[in-house]
Amino acid sequence: MAILCLFIDLSINEQLIIFLISSVATILLLRKWLTKILWKRKHATELLEDEFLGKIAKAETAISPGENGKVNFKGTTWQAASEDIIEKGENVEIIGNESILLFVKSIKKL
Repeated sequence: MAILCLFIDLSINEQLIIFLISSVATILLLRKWLTKILWKRKHATELLEDEFLGKIAKAETAISPGENGKVNFKGTTWQAASEDIIEKGENVEIIGNESILLFVKSIKKL
């Protein structure tokens, strides 16, 4: 728009109309390309979630059924829930996640 205004004297209304038309045209022309990029990012987040599954974390607090606790995984503290009774300092396996809550199970041998 700025380059066009250098050569042609346009009113603000004309500039807005040209901007809107060019914006809509750009979106329509690049829609397929943008969809491919956004779709790849969606799959990348699914892969990121799978990065947790099966990994070992360490319980920072006690965790019991119905009471969440905290685990340390890759140097970060995460909220965790479990159906097992887990003691502080115990190693646990991550079996799932929901947003920022990790679901873990005890890996100590009975």
